[in-house]
Amino acid sequence: MLDLPGLIVDVLAPPAHVRLPADTGKVDLRANVILMCGCPIEPEGLWDANNLEVKAFVSRNGERIAPVDLSFAGETSQFAGSVPVDQPGLYDVLVYAYDRTNGNTGIDRTTFIVDKPQ
Repeated sequence: MLDLPGLIVDVLAPPAHVRLPADTGKVDLRANVILMCGCPIEPEGLWDANNLEVKAFVSRNGERIAPVDLSFAGETSQFAGSVPVDQPGLYDVLVYAYDRTNGNTGIDRTTFIVDKPQ
């Protein structure tokens, strides 16, 4: 038997390098989080979403801005949140998931560009 601890995190939205208008206001984040075995995660399930910390570390043009918590989004293994966007620039987003009960961890990354106002 091979034991593969960890989580697979897949950022679904926004897609990498998408260009957004200056008046965006906020950008919705969505990530799929599953165990390495492919098992689903949901509240009160065998793999309980309530035990996971899912967060996005965000930077704009290389400067960190406030992290964003992602919460269970109502669909199996889906977590969501939104990044407030009040300035143009290149936004880099690192999404991580951590299971407090067993230490399983996973990460993924995306970027998006917010245009300057016209």
